Formats: sequence, structure tokens, C-alpha cells
Amino acid sequence: MKSTYFLLMSVIFAAVLGMPLAAEEQTPVIKPGDKVYFRLTEVNIKDADGKKVEKPLLQLWKSKGSEDEMVGIPKSQEVLLANDPGLRYMVAAKNDKKVKSFRPVQEISSADLFQQLQQNIQQNPEDRGKWTVGFVSSEDGESVTFTFTGIQRFYRLDGVEIPKDSSHRSNPQYKDRTRVPALCVCIDRNGVPMQGKNWRVSEGVRSLSAGWQPTFPATNDNIWEIREGTEDEYSIRLRDVNTYTHEIFLCGVTEIRGEDFKSNIFEKLGPDADKTTAVKFRFSLIK
Repeated sequence: MKSTYFLLMSVIFAAVLGMPLAAEEQTPVIKPGDKVYFRLTEVNIKDADGKKVEKPLLQLWKSKGSEDEMVGIPKSQEVLLANDPGLRYMVAAKNDKKVKSFRPVQEISSADLFQQLQQNIQQNPEDRGKWTVGFVSSEDGESVTFTFTGIQRFYRLDGVEIPKDSSHRSNPQYKDRTRVPALCVCIDRNGVPMQGKNWRVSEGVRSLSAGWQPTFPATNDNIWEIREGTEDEYSIRLRDVNTYTHEIFLCGVTEIRGEDFKSNIFEKLGPDADKTTAVKFRFSLIK
């Protein structure tokens, strides 16, 4: 009875303070057509004598109908797989470079892979970003384990709004009221600048536009790959680069999750500040 009372009170306080009402709201839902990153965290294969091969060489193939294509496995062991019921994946391996050909280890249907993943997410929401899916051969016990590392999303920065009463507008460097800032937006993932086509300003720059409340161009350079369903933290840095001498740092927003890009992101102000003066970043999901 007491636990029910405290749960009810926590929901009421969360609603009053504008906090999320339940963790399930942040639980990812993988839809048909979505692409998801996985890391091959364990591949248990055996040699001709039945002993485990410690560092096998791996290949990953995908097939749909009569068409086969090698996906490839980078050094990070991370692969991007599509939630397409018509797709099948094949993990192949060989013991070492001396062996000429790879042999099939595990064939996996996309439907089974993502069905297991979604069940795991629903049953263990507390394992955010660490969900695994495993497949074991009934014949020889060889197995393959994939670990979820994020749903691939692409967002475009539509606009930045610096309100008229924002403290950034009263910066002494803007005493010339005719001066218009050239806003530059950089996004970091886990403290590392996200790379793209950039120029002299700084690493990771892709979104550039002029004005206090500009819209940003609908170009490929202004597209950011964001992962949902992970513990990854993103941060946004806003700078004015309309100067011959140095950049003017305006503000930064930290501790952003992938899901936060679905709605407007605001500059975090102090407890006594007027929240209507916060800088706003508007993103839109493009795929």
C-alpha cells in the first residue's frame, strides 16, 4: 500500500515539475525500415578438433531474394543492419588467413533479430544501450551475439532563435547594432566533435547561417546523424564566426540524449533567469 502511495505521489510531483512521467517514454521502438547499429560482441566458433577459435576472421553477408551482398565488418566490429522482414544475414568465419574460404557460421533473419531485440528492450528497459541478441546453432553449439549500439536517425537543424532580451545580444562586442552574427553550430557526441564537411572555423562545423533568428539551409552539410536508445551524450556549441580575428562563443547545451532532438532544445539558464530569454535550437527528423 505504501509503495503504491509513493508511486502515485512521484507521478504527481513529476507532472507538476514537468519531468518525464515514466522511463518507458524513453524506451526505443524500432519500426520497419529503421536501421540499427550493432556490435558483434561475441562469436563462438570451433575448429576441426572442436576447440574454440579465439580470434576468428569474420564476414557478414546480407541477402534478399536471389541477391547477396557483403556488408563487411570494420575493426570496431560495429555494423548497421536494417529492419527489413525480407532480409537475411549470414555471419561467416575462418580460423586464420591461411584458410582460403570463409564458412557459414550463423544465418539470421532480420525479422528474428529485431523481434528478439524489441522483446529484450521491453523486458529489460534498465539495460539501455546494452541490449543483446544471441543466436546459437543447434547442431554444433556455435553462437553469435550482437549488442545494440543505437538506432540511426538523421536530423536537420532548421533554426536557432536568440530572443531580443537574451543576454547574448547585450554582449559589448555587439555595440554596433548593425553587426549581424554568423551563427555556427557544432555538435559533439560523448565529447568528440562529429565530423563532416567543415572549413577554417573549427572541427565538426556543418551548420552555418547569419542573423539572430536565422533558418538554416536544407543541405546535406546541415544533417546530423544521431543515435537513439543509447547512453550517448550530445552537446551543442553555438558560436558567432562573423569576425576576422576570433570566434565569439555564445552558449552551449550539454547532457542531451538522442531522443531530445525530437523536440526543441533550449539553452540551460540559471534558476533565477527568465526562461523566455533562452536560446532555442529547432531540429527536424528527416529519416
